Amino acid sequence: MLVDIDKHIDEIKSKNAQHKKLRSNFLDLQTQKKQNLRELKELKVELTKEKEDYERIKKFGLEKVFYTIIGQQESKLEKEKQEFIVATMKFDTKKNEIKFINEELIKIRQKIGLLGDIKKEYESFMFVKEYVIKQQKIVESENLNEFTKRENLINNRIRELNEAKDVGEQITTQLNQALSALESAADWGVCDIFGGGFIATSGKYARIDKARNFVAKTQVLMNRYKKELADADIKIEKLINIGELSTFADYLIDGFVFDLFAQYKINKSIKRVQEILDKITKAQNFVEQQLDEEEMKLEHLRVKKNTLIEKVL
Repeated sequence: MLVDIDKHIDEIKSKNAQHKKLRSNFLDLQTQKKQNLRELKELKVELTKEKEDYERIKKFGLEKVFYTIIGQQESKLEKEKQEFIVATMKFDTKKNEIKFINEELIKIRQKIGLLGDIKKEYESFMFVKEYVIKQQKIVESENLNEFTKRENLINNRIRELNEAKDVGEQITTQLNQALSALESAADWGVCDIFGGGFIATSGKYARIDKARNFVAKTQVLMNRYKKELADADIKIEKLINIGELSTFADYLIDGFVFDLFAQYKINKSIKRVQEILDKITKAQNFVEQQLDEEEMKLEHLRVKKNTLIEKVL
């Protein structure tokens, strides 16, 4: 049975080699197409200019009279005509070249489609072979079980990191919206100071209210972010001051309630939100770095595991 499975795996490898070659050709053609489109744009400008020059000489006007008087009207017209024809030929040739590239891209895309989902097919046969190896109690099955355990551990951490990253992105969105609302409130505040009246005051309050809502949502998310990072075995204290994060939302909300008219309070709040944004960005960068490392570990582990499975006959 293992011999038959290995035969299928070899066929899949052959298909994968075809896929890589087709993919390489596809990318090369796409690069050519981009270059040709740029050239076509330039040729279009040239063609338009040559057409205008030709039409101008054909029409009755001062330029035509001038060339007629000096006896060069026919030669000038012929020259412009030839230049117009050449420009037209260049433009049409480039259009046809792009058309051919598009046709080739369609053909390659169809060929790639006929190969099917090679990765999924490969993983399916590797799964079957792994199962057979374990069922037959081959010596390598013990090693495979160890690989599986390590895979599960890495997958669990990747899941936890992705969950933390998702919450961090939500926090970033809320903080950016709060920052935007506060900056708008500051603008309305300046207008209010210089006698903007009821409209300016209303505009300022409306933006402050929006900021309060965004900050309130952020406060809820922040507690969840702390938990998700802990689940991913990341000590957040090294990245962010937890005490500051847990109280900054209350500071902003209370500040608006008790000191709505103070322009400096709005500006100070803007600064605080920006500081928190910078720290969240720092934390998110660290999470993404950890994700990259874990995914690289997983990839290396799977390569070793598949190499072991392939060697079993």
